[in-house]
Amino acid sequence: MMKVNQASGFVTLTVTLMLTLAGSYLFFQSVDSAQYTVMRYQNTLSAKKNHWAAEGGLACAYGVNKTTAGTPMSRDYSLCNGLVFDGSADASRLQVAVTPIEITPDALYTLSSEAKEVHGRGKRVVMRDIQLTGGAPMPGIFKTSSKLRLTGSFDFLPNKNTNKVGEHECVSLIVKNKSDFIHTDSVIGSKLIVRDRDGYRQSQLPSGVKLSEVNNSAVDSRLSFECKNGYQTFQQVGAENIAFAKDVIEDPDMDMFRDFFGQPRENWQTVRDGKFPAQGIINKDQPEQMVTDCAQQIIDRYAAGVSKIWVDGSCYLSRENIDTSHSAPFNFGDPSSNPTEQKPVMVIVRDGIVFSPADFTFSGLFYQFNTGDRSNEHLSQDMVQACIDSNSCGKGDLSQQEPYKEWGFFVKGSMNVYGGLAVDMEGLGFNVQGAMIATYDSSKWEGLLPTPSGGVVNWKQGTWRDF
Repeated sequence: MMKVNQASGFVTLTVTLMLTLAGSYLFFQSVDSAQYTVMRYQNTLSAKKNHWAAEGGLACAYGVNKTTAGTPMSRDYSLCNGLVFDGSADASRLQVAVTPIEITPDALYTLSSEAKEVHGRGKRVVMRDIQLTGGAPMPGIFKTSSKLRLTGSFDFLPNKNTNKVGEHECVSLIVKNKSDFIHTDSVIGSKLIVRDRDGYRQSQLPSGVKLSEVNNSAVDSRLSFECKNGYQTFQQVGAENIAFAKDVIEDPDMDMFRDFFGQPRENWQTVRDGKFPAQGIINKDQPEQMVTDCAQQIIDRYAAGVSKIWVDGSCYLSRENIDTSHSAPFNFGDPSSNPTEQKPVMVIVRDGIVFSPADFTFSGLFYQFNTGDRSNEHLSQDMVQACIDSNSCGKGDLSQQEPYKEWGFFVKGSMNVYGGLAVDMEGLGFNVQGAMIATYDSSKWEGLLPTPSGGVVNWKQGTWRDF
């Protein structure tokens, strides 16, 4: 009986020991699995932090290229590390470094952003290409942040913008938002045409438009270049959507004042008083007043040898009492020819509207901008009052002239531009009621702007890489 009990106890002990060992094994396996899961989560979290830190460095580098002067290779990215980790607990653990890589001179660059652990081996590199278009602060005929309302026919002779292999990637317009560009039908059959030496190919036209209807009007034998296929916009009134080609560049982050002068807009007074001669400043610090003889005052200063002219307040462009044969940089007579002997000139209009009651031509660079010091209502009242005074809008109370209150640049007639036109009146509109012919000619402002910032900067689609 004793031996049976001893055998039974031995079996019980053995089973208990085996169960204990099995339980311990499962317990330690569970602990090991939990530790692995925790470590894997921490590694994943660390990798995600590295990734987003590198993405932050890339976004910062893009902003640097949008807002500072110089080429991507010469810009300073050292502040990006602090900006990415501003106030973050990861600032002591991670650091970000941005490196620019030149792919093609003056056109295509790679921005490489590396985030790595200061005392570890983990790192993440994110790369993306940026494209510079135009190579100048004013790469096209027309640059605007305003709402465009074009009526009648519009002919644009673009910047040929030759690339490194000799193709002409033409640039016509630079706009803040393509949806703000509207071509309305004030003249039956009116068109928006970009011209070059050979006109259009059928593949460049919207469906339903025959080549024979537009090609002759798009051909300009005076030009020496042909736009690369895909860089020549055409739009016929009546179509629901404008079929933009690559010659119309959308730049939602445009900062036109900085593009032109290399300084933020709030430094406009420093730019005016430091870069414009005293005799070239009209209506100084009186933006509440409209300059009713604006064209004549600009003409007089240009005739006296001033090439940089600044207007504070609204500019009423009238042909009254002007000798039409000696009116450069304006021409209220024959607008058909480009004055080749004219010296470069730049006209700046600050915090005011521009209004003309009739046809005119301007040769040079014309830039209009708003600092926000004046309300849109005040600007609108100036516009309407000038319109009434010129007998272009009828008579009556300002409140009865609602259709004119949204415009910042208004021409009741046709307009020719030889050189470049820049309208930076965000929230207000640009309206030329007749036809408009605009010819890109950088010689009209050559030497008057600071060193070019490198052109319009945009991400190149399909180039994002993550390592």
